[in-house]
Amino acid sequence: ASIVSNKYRYVSAFLVAALWLYYKKNRKLTSVKKTAVLEGFVAKGFEGVKRQCLENILSGRDDGVQICCYHNGEKVVDISGGPSPMKRLFPESLSVIFSCSKVLESLVIAMLVDRGLLDYNTPIAQYWPEFGDKICEKIKVKDLMRHQSGLSGTVKPISLDTLRDPDKLAAELLKQQCAFNPYDESEEAKRIAEQECFHVMKTAHIDGFTQKIERGAKRQAYNAVTRGFYSSELVRQVDPSNRTLSEFFEQEVALKLENMDGRDCYIGCPKSQQARCIQPSEEGGISALIRIISNFLFPKWLLGWIFDDFSRMYEFEKTFFKNLFHSERRKLALQAFSAVENAPGAMIIAGSPDIRSIPMASVTGVSNARAMACIFSDLDLLLSQKAFERALHTEGAGVDEILARPVTYTASGWGADRFEFVGAKGWYGWGGIGGSLLLFNPATKSSFAYVPSRLNKRLFKPRGVSCLKEFIAAIEKL
Repeated sequence: ASIVSNKYRYVSAFLVAALWLYYKKNRKLTSVKKTAVLEGFVAKGFEGVKRQCLENILSGRDDGVQICCYHNGEKVVDISGGPSPMKRLFPESLSVIFSCSKVLESLVIAMLVDRGLLDYNTPIAQYWPEFGDKICEKIKVKDLMRHQSGLSGTVKPISLDTLRDPDKLAAELLKQQCAFNPYDESEEAKRIAEQECFHVMKTAHIDGFTQKIERGAKRQAYNAVTRGFYSSELVRQVDPSNRTLSEFFEQEVALKLENMDGRDCYIGCPKSQQARCIQPSEEGGISALIRIISNFLFPKWLLGWIFDDFSRMYEFEKTFFKNLFHSERRKLALQAFSAVENAPGAMIIAGSPDIRSIPMASVTGVSNARAMACIFSDLDLLLSQKAFERALHTEGAGVDEILARPVTYTASGWGADRFEFVGAKGWYGWGGIGGSLLLFNPATKSSFAYVPSRLNKRLFKPRGVSCLKEFIAAIEKL
């Protein structure tokens, strides 16, 4: 039986290898670009960012792209383009930035704390009494923003009509249940937390880099969509004008920066801007499937020969897919990523004017790299120094049961050192499904924004990170 099993394994490996090599050969013939259109401004010393971006386009990894970078509060890179005039992005093009929206969402929460309307250590029930009655009295603002509230998904998908009406949405949110209670001190809860910590610890080692997880680290479950629902209602509860999070962002952030490049940033695309939104493309399903299967079947030395660094998966990405075959973890992930009715994927959300117009604070940010980088180039314009320091406070990595890796969040909800394993230490922000990135470094007053037109099915963001690494290298040489 073992001989037969091994035969099937070798045959499967051979077939996958043949398929991949066939795919790679044909991709070289059809996708590698002889020329590229890449225009814009690059300051002296930062040419490496443009070179890497150009290489990504010429190699076929990227189609349309925007990159904007600030250093010491000054713009040093502002480029956009693509493989041809017909497939390029322009500086003013707008795209759905998916979970990069969470970086904007966290900024609003930090601003409300700055104004004394919220406090990270205060239970949400103090601001929203019904939340305490229906869900949990103890969950604090920082628990929600750090994805530690257990409110990672919904019992059933929420309809688009409900999402358009803040009152209906608030009522629907109060019907939800925590996947776990962060304040459950029972022995069973502690046992499960230890079990999940051990499971994620196995993926904490990334190419020689080890992310520290303290014993007894808090459970986390990534709120792919739902954090924005709860945070928006929280804003509405405390704002003197009863504005939603998207309305607050529009009036207190975007409009205040309209004389700069920061105006072109929205949470939910307004009708007046729909014509400027691009229709993204997507990595082919077959090629993605071959890449994923090959990463599971082949040893690292063989993967290094078949793949470049842009296709090789990290251990935490493989664990994410393995979790889909574990009943409880699969249920947790599916509830997190399918919280919205009739919006099963990124292409549906980005391609539908109806869906992308709905202000979902964690998902439907609409912007371009120029505006994103501008907003986070100097947060002194929006936050006091004390509030900024409080917003950046961390309490160690938590154990994320959906992302399958340890993740550290600040009090306001920005990811901290998410790409530390590739040298991006001291950077805060997040990335969006498909590949977009929005990161900032307070120590160097730097910001980095990357927006692609072709969505990539990866938890890691290899195309944007390759340009980020060049940006960091340029800063270090100054």
